[in-house]
Amino acid sequence: MAPLLILRNIGLTFGGHPLLSGADLSVSEGERLCLVGRNGSGKSTLLKIAAGLVQPDSGDRDSEGPAQRQVLECRRVRASAEVARALALRPGDPVVQARRVLAFGGVPTILEDLWLPGAAFKGLSAEQMAGYQGPTYAMFEVEFGVRMVRAEEKIRAIAADAQQAQLLQVPPGTPLLSVERVAYTYNDIPMELRRGVYRTDTHHYRNALS
Repeated sequence: MAPLLILRNIGLTFGGHPLLSGADLSVSEGERLCLVGRNGSGKSTLLKIAAGLVQPDSGDRDSEGPAQRQVLECRRVRASAEVARALALRPGDPVVQARRVLAFGGVPTILEDLWLPGAAFKGLSAEQMAGYQGPTYAMFEVEFGVRMVRAEEKIRAIAADAQQAQLLQVPPGTPLLSVERVAYTYNDIPMELRRGVYRTDTHHYRNALS
């Protein structure tokens, strides 16, 4: 079951002294937790951070849990000239094409299309993409031995077309954020082309690329 609340690497300094450092907390539906510690160790403060009453100096608070993934398709196709150019392939080479919707708190938020070199990702299925509990790049590394080490992105504003509006449950013409990413493995070999459109009415786009 997906957690309802996640605190990651929480840090807070009070009066010049660190009260919390690297604190993590995960709570699932129906779960009961007991915080044990000395007076002044930060128990009440951590609960206030979990409730959104105190803002930490560092770390992340996620009250929605991880994304819920709906994989709409995952199939092998022939690379178009555009996809082949992005992945340093030849037009017509086999690629895996996938489309999925990511929801947070039950709200469809991201629509993604992915293209992956067919030779490196042979056997990738929709069930595998939907069922893996960790990050997608972790699955690529564990299941296929492909590690992404850097990425380049292009970002622009667009208006939702009819299909995007239907899948993201917004009116046609709604402003969306379009992000195109090419991710690279070692030796600067491109291994993924990803095009995502993001709702920004309830979320903002944040990413750290290395």
